[in-house]
Amino acid sequence: TGVAAIFAARLLARRRPRVFEDGAQIRDLVHVSDVVRATVAAMEADATPGTRSTWPPAGG
Repeated sequence: TGVAAIFAARLLARRRPRVFEDGAQIRDLVHVSDVVRATVAAMEADATPGTRSTWPPAGG
């Protein structure tokens, strides 16, 4: 998402990030390397035959 880059650029320029609306919005930002790590862990996990598991790589 572009919001992380926009916020980072403003913070690095010692400016406040601009938040629109009421500020109560939630974004779940996850880095691609974290998704890869979670996917590999799920593929390598010992699974009990006939069962399914959910492995959400992010908290949201």
